[in-house]
Amino acid sequence: ERLVDVITYVFCLLVLGSAISKISGTMAELRAMNEEHSRQRREIRIYLTNQKASFELVSRIMKFVDYKLEKMAMTNFDASLISTTLQTELYVGQRNKFLTPLPIFTMTAEAFPEVFAGACAALRKEIYETGEVIFTPGGFSVALHITTTGQYRFQDYDTTQSIVEGIQWFEELSLYAEQLMHRTNLTAKTFAELFTLAGTDLAECIRKSPGCTRMFCEYAKEF
Repeated sequence: ERLVDVITYVFCLLVLGSAISKISGTMAELRAMNEEHSRQRREIRIYLTNQKASFELVSRIMKFVDYKLEKMAMTNFDASLISTTLQTELYVGQRNKFLTPLPIFTMTAEAFPEVFAGACAALRKEIYETGEVIFTPGGFSVALHITTTGQYRFQDYDTTQSIVEGIQWFEELSLYAEQLMHRTNLTAKTFAELFTLAGTDLAECIRKSPGCTRMFCEYAKEF
């Protein structure tokens, strides 16, 4: 009985020691990450001070930096650790929900999965601060815009205004037209993130698939 008690105590000590070691390792990683973020914030603030930036501009920049550092802490990883193929598959899993609401990309995902995977990888994430203009009437439209997080103020060509949030897409026609002008206005109402897909990037994705190219050409004619 004493031997059983001794073995139980030793086992408990080993488990407790392992748990404490893991907790200590996690805390060390968090401290290192916080120190790195503090260093980055300090360097940016010193740079802005040397550039004699106004207090209002410094405040806006630091808010943007804090938002981006927080997002990086949650999602950033070293992409060099995995292969390009695995990275593309990861993009499909993360981003397919942003493209599949558009009928042409739903068909692409079903008929040409490799092209669809390339389109997912070609999406570019952009972050905007509160009040920042994303596009305005008269500017050249060169990319599809897909909102993901935050709120936006949208003004249609007839000056009707609305608040937009969640997954919405704008300027799809820019994927198929060589030259297109914006007729609407989109402004970030809060800190906001969206993806863009440029027409040139889409063309690069589909050019190696004659069947997919024909499908997009037919779709563009009927758009």
